[in-house]
Amino acid sequence: MNFIKTFTQVLILFILILIGYFIRYRNLIDKSFTSKLSNLVLSIFLPALIINSMQINFEPSIINKIIRLC
Repeated sequence: MNFIKTFTQVLILFILILIGYFIRYRNLIDKSFTSKLSNLVLSIFLPALIINSMQINFEPSIINKIIRLC
């Protein structure tokens, strides 16, 4: 079951890479757009993804674990 989920995610990623390759190969987007899109991803979307991944649900046991670390 876990293999199927992993395979599906890898397949989706591969399809997205192929779409991007063919769009660039057919010159539907130029280097300027590619550069601007890369800057947008690195300055907006990547930090937002990092912040989103660090958010966890609050549980009282978390405070106890933090206190034990100090």
